[in-house]
Amino acid sequence: MKEYLQMMAMSQANHLPQSMISKEQYILDNGRAMSSEPLDEEQRSIVETLTQTFEPQPKECFFNAMFMCMVSVWDKELTSRIKYCEGYVSCKSPFPVHHAWITLDGKVVDLTLTTNKYTLEQLTAFMHEGLELSRNEDLSDRILGEIPEDWQYFGVEFESKKVGQQFVERGSSFSLIDDWERGWPLLQKNDQTQDQILYK
Repeated sequence: MKEYLQMMAMSQANHLPQSMISKEQYILDNGRAMSSEPLDEEQRSIVETLTQTFEPQPKECFFNAMFMCMVSVWDKELTSRIKYCEGYVSCKSPFPVHHAWITLDGKVVDLTLTTNKYTLEQLTAFMHEGLELSRNEDLSDRILGEIPEDWQYFGVEFESKKVGQQFVERGSSFSLIDDWERGWPLLQKNDQTQDQILYK
């Protein structure tokens, strides 16, 4: 995964304004490879509580992750344990894809992707006709700490409280790193910290 991000960052370096870096370079500079460790019972209970207020949807990674951050804001202890993560995941596609998830005590929680296997016909109907793919209501087909052997996550963690607040203020989900609506503030070369840029 890291090699892919390095290759993408290098290939884009000459095509960006001098004042910017690529999102891949930002993720390399500020992110980390996520490790695999199953959630314990208490952590699973937290995830189940978070999902009582909404049903995580496929292809809505930014919304799913930001919504969980917003919900966690109501519990001061939980807010410090949950982080919004944005970066890349390598799973079922031939190339890593830009993605968002959360971490709980440093463990990956991804309620957008599923480990279920689908036929080509099912995937085609999902992509082109909007038909729903079956997903387990008990979340047993999601990433709950334990990352499947052939999957990789590499991303940057952000404070859930501040992400949840921005989600509410803007009234929609968005990419923090690839935030074109605000002129890509994190990708501008300057001396400001991540917090100074995002939370002015």
